[in-house]
Amino acid sequence: MFNMQEFLDTPLHVVSAGLFISDGKWIHPTRVINSFELIFVMQGSFQIAEGETVYTLRQGDALFLRPGIEHRGLSPSTDKISFYWVHFDFENPPPKKTASSRAAVLNDSNMRILFKQLLHYCNTPTYPPACQNYLLRLAVVEVLLSQSQNSGKGSALIKEIQEWIRVHYDRPITLEDIEQRFGYNRDYLTRIFKRDCNMGIKKYIDTVKMSKAKALILSGNYPLKAIPPMLGIEDYNLFLKMFKYHEGITPRQYRETYVNIHTNKK
Repeated sequence: MFNMQEFLDTPLHVVSAGLFISDGKWIHPTRVINSFELIFVMQGSFQIAEGETVYTLRQGDALFLRPGIEHRGLSPSTDKISFYWVHFDFENPPPKKTASSRAAVLNDSNMRILFKQLLHYCNTPTYPPACQNYLLRLAVVEVLLSQSQNSGKGSALIKEIQEWIRVHYDRPITLEDIEQRFGYNRDYLTRIFKRDCNMGIKKYIDTVKMSKAKALILSGNYPLKAIPPMLGIEDYNLFLKMFKYHEGITPRQYRETYVNIHTNKK
């Protein structure tokens, strides 16, 4: 994929962007485009091929597609599908390393926020194009950082704990739960977690839950009071305090921050 420094040194600009939603049987159409494209999956899973390379995309995945190469869906998906997309160009010749690449985005709530902001600015004429380009740049960097961290060696135990927390975010999680699940005492777990992640396990749990909370809030599909139980938090007032502490604003203010988006269903 892109060399990070080459990308940061190369100006780029947004061509178009939107949010795709499909509620029924759908297959990605066959296309050859003349710009780069970044896709970020919000919901569901589907297959897409670029040339001879096949990708299976799931919630939280991002994919870069190159211009001039056919991409197409492989089989109809009956899942509820939604994904953000943005077409973009480099103002100068693009970096040499521009092979398509899929990444599991580590902080998917950041990507949701960036795309929601991007679409807001794209559909609000009073903002200059530079705002869109800046947000696109941040979104691409988020993907590149995820690729870099996913490819690092890291600690196998830490990755296993992180994945367990990610899967069980919808229930109360305590240090005792993690001790029992992985068979190590909390002091050891806390020490290696801080060493590899620069934060304690409790903070990591809160970070995952707040990331999921932001994604649920931005989806607009749930009343705010319905969200805490989906995170394993039964006390709504506690949820409000946690959210305000971590984000600096209330959940309602967070939901209302960005409203203008372009949605397509084909």
